[in-house]
Amino acid sequence: MPSWRKVLGQRTLRTSGTVPASDEHRVHEFRGTPFEVGKQHGRALSREIRAESKPFLKWVASKHGLRVSASAQLLVSRYEGLFRERMPAVLEEIQGIAEGARIAYRYAFVAAVRDMMDAGGCTSVALSGAGHPAGPVIGQTRDTSGSSSRFHIMRIQYDSGRSMVLLNYPGWIANTGITSDGLAFAGFSLFAAAPDKPTVPGSFRKRLVLEARSTAEVLDQISGLSFPNGGLLIGDRSGHMACVEMVAGRVAVRDVSGMALGHSNSICITEMKQFEAIIPDASSDLRRVNIERILSEQGGNISIKSLKAAFRDHTGFPLSICRHNSPTDTWITSAAFVADLKALEIHIAIGSPCTSPFVRYTATA
Repeated sequence: MPSWRKVLGQRTLRTSGTVPASDEHRVHEFRGTPFEVGKQHGRALSREIRAESKPFLKWVASKHGLRVSASAQLLVSRYEGLFRERMPAVLEEIQGIAEGARIAYRYAFVAAVRDMMDAGGCTSVALSGAGHPAGPVIGQTRDTSGSSSRFHIMRIQYDSGRSMVLLNYPGWIANTGITSDGLAFAGFSLFAAAPDKPTVPGSFRKRLVLEARSTAEVLDQISGLSFPNGGLLIGDRSGHMACVEMVAGRVAVRDVSGMALGHSNSICITEMKQFEAIIPDASSDLRRVNIERILSEQGGNISIKSLKAAFRDHTGFPLSICRHNSPTDTWITSAAFVADLKALEIHIAIGSPCTSPFVRYTATA
């Protein structure tokens, strides 16, 4: 059975699975084949998986005029083949989630891919190049409209020898984190014209990253696919960094190796600007200016410690990098992470990073 842990600084306290405060860390350790990992995941979070899937299923059913059970099967019929073609082991993991949570496979599949409609803000950083105490590094704030109590940390060891640490939601098969190959990514919303062709779920692109061994492999895997509007900063332990913007059914890639790059929710790649829509996010431009200013001021002295401080920054409060409630902003910073790709470590804060401690986790195989 996976263990529940509360981790604060150097203390590790085993608990009985009670629901903690929002800034506490619920850590699960899943080991084995993809099916066994999924089964442990389903057992540990059965109640949460059921509760979080219902609103999305009802939304899909209402949109298509279907019963809830039929709407779940609709998503399976649309996307299961894509996973089977590219990542068949993920379907084994979803089957395990279904068995562990004691729900039908179609509902577990919905839980796994439901972030296709997920939106949020986020301030992201990609850092590589000589002269920096930190690097290569990927980091971001997680800006959401929901409670940070939804976050769970999943330490996964597959029997293939690969492992990963994820900052995840119940039932999801991919979210932000780091793998034992030294690969990580940050994600962010982009607002643009709707894709003019069918898209694959956002969860699919995230899992593609986690299954890859390098940034180059990710870029090869996403070639030819169309995704919902959004973007990624992807990096590996060699220092190969890429900014990927996916809008209006198109994908553009900018190599940002050797740079210290900050990104918010504005489109940055020139050829994609023509598709940008009005950003319903009052803080985006301010956060971009402030993260770029902080990275520039620190020059060649950027460290893991200074990046954590950057994610606590309140310049322009409450429309700051560390976002807080505001009449003009619908999202707040509910978590943050800094991933050290060479050390295979990720530092995670759950809750507002200005008050919540960053806790270090390793992703060694």
